[in-house]
Amino acid sequence: MEVKKRILIILLTMSFIFGMLFSVMYIAIESHHDCIGEDCPICQYIIVCENILKKLSTALAVISISITFFFASKISIIKNLKLILIQTLVSLKVKLSN
Repeated sequence: MEVKKRILIILLTMSFIFGMLFSVMYIAIESHHDCIGEDCPICQYIIVCENILKKLSTALAVISISITFFFASKISIIKNLKLILIQTLVSLKVKLSN
């Protein structure tokens, strides 16, 4: 099961990177084409590629913010647990007498 998840993650990452690179390359190559007017298919594909880049960059921003918050919360939880575990009566050498 772990291998299948890892393969799926790699495939999704590769398709994400391929989509972004293909869109950027297509826009760069076809940006100076001979436009035939309003119904130019190359211009329409450039618009589609720009929309793909906008959506993928938004998704990338959301993913990076989510990962940042996830790791920040993990770090703060670990630090708080260390403080809680360190401060015990035995570790503070408190005498428990009535």
